[in-house]
Order: sequence, then structure tokens, then C-alpha cells
Amino acid sequence: MIRVTFLFLSFIFTVSLNAAGSPPPGKAKANVDDVMSEILYLIDQDLSCTQTEDCVPVAVGARSCGGPADYKTVSKKNKNYSRIVELAQIHEALSKEQIKLNKGGMMSTCQVIMPTSAVCDKNKCTDIPN
Repeated sequence: MIRVTFLFLSFIFTVSLNAAGSPPPGKAKANVDDVMSEILYLIDQDLSCTQTEDCVPVAVGARSCGGPADYKTVSKKNKNYSRIVELAQIHEALSKEQIKLNKGGMMSTCQVIMPTSAVCDKNKCTDIPN
């Protein structure tokens, strides 16, 4: 089931990359770093807010002991908000697959990463680390 989900997400990611004018499959394979770069780029396009409810932490990646690797503060006003959430899910799936391929050989503290407190400060989403 996990493999089917991963393959489906990989397919969607590949199709969306091709639709955006990226190289066809085989020319450049997407990886966790590529996806994270796109997530960060899209987040930085618009962090505007009028109230704290406009700002949310989005989980990215995966830890070998379970749970997300990190959280990124995102503005719901960002026109790419749904794409950022979609890419975050793809990033999680790719991270889990990478962990699985490494057969759990990655070092981790197994510390639970808590979401940051996303707030609107001076009309810009920011985070206050916990």
C-alpha cells in the first residue's frame, strides 16, 4: 500500500514537473532536495497575512523514528498554498522512501519535532520556535 501511494505521488510529481516545463523523466530525476527547493521557493513568493490565522506550519520530510523532519511557516494567502501542501506530502513520501532504502541506517535522535507557532507579524507570516 505504501509503495502504491509512493508511486502515485511520484507520478503526480513527475506529471506536474513536466507540465511546468521541467525536463522529461530520465533527464533529471526529482529527489527530496529538489522538492524542498521548490517548496522553499514557493513559500518565499508570498508570506503576507492580515491575521495569525493566515499563517500555518506545514510538515515536511520524515524522520527515521517517525514524524516530520521539520515544519515550514506558510501563508494561506499564498496563491501557491495548495501546491506547497501537495509538495510537502510528496517530500514526506520521498523522505520515507529514502529512509526505507537506507534500511533505517540514518542516525536520528528520535526527538519529536513539534510544529512552530506561526504568527502574523507586521503583515508577514513568521514562526516562533517552540
